[in-house]
Amino acid sequence: MVMVDMKSFDEEEHKKLTGKGNEIVIDNIKYLAGIGKLYEIRAVIVPEVLDNYNNVNNISKLISSLDRNIRYKLINYRPIGVRKDMIENDTPSNDVINKLENVAKDNRCINVVIV
Repeated sequence: MVMVDMKSFDEEEHKKLTGKGNEIVIDNIKYLAGIGKLYEIRAVIVPEVLDNYNNVNNISKLISSLDRNIRYKLINYRPIGVRKDMIENDTPSNDVINKLENVAKDNRCINVVIV
């Protein structure tokens, strides 16, 4: 089984973070789900850096279209060990995380985990 990190569903945001587009990541997610090998998709929630609502909304729709049982792990950004010149941000509030969890569940994801 495979776990995949999805940095951003948005192509431009993904390029900003990684220097590459996300087409290969999305294709791999579809392929792995199609052969029954995708266990989990992980996404880090970073306030004010990422469009977290758009990411969670679109990733959860993708998951539910492939297999609603795929685990969707929403990871709270934590600034510990992050270079300040890269990202200087705080952990998202519980309110933000709860709203994003509800977005995923409203999109029919049944295995949403908050870390």
